[in-house]
Amino acid sequence: MTKYYTTGQAAKILGVCIRTVQLWVEDRRIESWKTSGGHRRLSRESVHAHLNSDRLSNALTTDLSPHTATKQFLIVDDSKTDSRLLTQIILMVFPDADIAEAADGFEALIRVGKKPPDILITDLNMPNMNGLQMIEAIHKQLGDEKPTLIITTAYDAEELKSLPPIPPYVTSVFHKPLNIDLLSKCLTQLK
Repeated sequence: MTKYYTTGQAAKILGVCIRTVQLWVEDRRIESWKTSGGHRRLSRESVHAHLNSDRLSNALTTDLSPHTATKQFLIVDDSKTDSRLLTQIILMVFPDADIAEAADGFEALIRVGKKPPDILITDLNMPNMNGLQMIEAIHKQLGDEKPTLIITTAYDAEELKSLPPIPPYVTSVFHKPLNIDLLSKCLTQLK
């Protein structure tokens, strides 16, 4: 058994995309080094410590806001880890939130058709139907009654330029790994 993982292996273990792992490495959340060939290797111990980390749980236990009316949320992300993180952040700001999840754009459209949420948080890079395609379909389906739309993405600013433009009716875009404080502040402003 090796004492390291490749970035791809770590991404599978952590349930996130490779770009998220790269960002965590750059942020020094996961220990790593580069081989002589320039390939990144991640400490097996550090990856598992990150997976089982209590830091996130401790960071999310403080309620930042007073009690407000129940809001309906829909999280659309194929990463279970990212969905759990978003759920924790939402509950920190909206303790009584009604939160549903969808793993891709198609599933999200079905949920929106049955019960439109007040706030929809979606990843861009998903299987079957990506976040931009889904947002456009929701806009056509619901028009002015569409939910508040927030995008999360592992794409950096340069990569986003290669995609179709983000529609002007999207409230915010947050890059992964998510900045918990900034996203919490954004959600607090939506109360």
